[in-house]
Amino acid sequence: CAFVVHDIEEGNFVCQIPYFPPFQTVHADFTHDKCLHLIKAGLGIRHLDDSKGSLIEIREVRPWKSKTSIAPNYVIDDGIVLVGDA
Repeated sequence: CAFVVHDIEEGNFVCQIPYFPPFQTVHADFTHDKCLHLIKAGLGIRHLDDSKGSLIEIREVRPWKSKTSIAPNYVIDDGIVLVGDA
């Protein structure tokens, strides 16, 4: 899995876990407990007891799909050049 920091001061992170439909479904394969296990494994704290739920809060589990797009050109008429990968 990959972790993306949204707000480090608040401790907001997103964990991106590979999802392979039609072999997996969100409801069957990504329950709260399974996601918690995957997150803890990704952080290297698999055996940490968090039975009170104070360490990790899962707010939402949902699928997303990556999409690629390519600009039709990289230089705008007035000399601005498009660079980057985001």
